[in-house]
Amino acid sequence: MDRKEEILRAAFEVFKKYGFAKATMEDVAYQCGIKKTALYYYFKNKEDLFKTVFRNDIYSLKISLTKEIEKQTNPPDKIKTYMLKRLQSFREKKIYFDIFKKENLPIKHCEFIKDLRKEFLNFEYNTISEFIQEGINSGIYDVKSIESLIYMIMGATYGFGYTIFAFDRGINFREKIDNILDIILKGIEQR
Repeated sequence: MDRKEEILRAAFEVFKKYGFAKATMEDVAYQCGIKKTALYYYFKNKEDLFKTVFRNDIYSLKISLTKEIEKQTNPPDKIKTYMLKRLQSFREKKIYFDIFKKENLPIKHCEFIKDLRKEFLNFEYNTISEFIQEGINSGIYDVKSIESLIYMIMGATYGFGYTIFAFDRGINFREKIDNILDIILKGIEQR
């Protein structure tokens, strides 16, 4: 692992422990075992470091999600894998929700977050669209509105994600997703 990657991992742990407002570059340097001045070789300031950590996590999530979906051979399994993997990511990355909602971040960070979120939502929309279209092309689905189906799948996923954020209950989503997909997908299968 290179130095920049070490710093990003250390920074994630520091932000997780202290939040954005209370975390310092000194904390990150200490966590990483380097001098604070060495951090400035890689990052302009704490804000730059935070944005890089967040951006890298979003990029890693895209890659991870894509790899898991590509392992599946049929559209229903791809949809289920998307939902399960995405819910797992909600649980793993709950720290960001806590930072964004509990701390009054400056407007410039909120805009950055909105931009990345919009980019990721577009990625999700296009990804789901691809495997729905695959299901239509292979005769599995007869869909009147691909867009509506995408919103249903994303809505169910984000609804469960909210449950993680709001209540943090140890819900086993596999069974619940099976039930939801049974309702959604059986309603669109050709007979």
